[in-house]
Amino acid sequence: AMTTYAASVWVSYVKARAEGVGVSPAVGILQRRHRIILIGLAVLLAAISKNWATKIFFCLFYILTAGCVITIFQRLVRTKKLLQ
Repeated sequence: AMTTYAASVWVSYVKARAEGVGVSPAVGILQRRHRIILIGLAVLLAAISKNWATKIFFCLFYILTAGCVITIFQRLVRTKKLLQ
């Protein structure tokens, strides 16, 4: 959960730092609205099926972490291209 949280915060941080130097890397497979939708969906599914709640949250955390890490790298690459 902490890794997922840290990766999610880094997505926003990388975008904010890029915007601070004058570019807008609004790219990535898992932007804020997607993260919110995934978390909401996981909470909804966990509430419906309490037997599967733990597995649902673990799957969510893996998906969010992977998606956030990919998004971080996509934004870093995009920022580098825009600054060159």
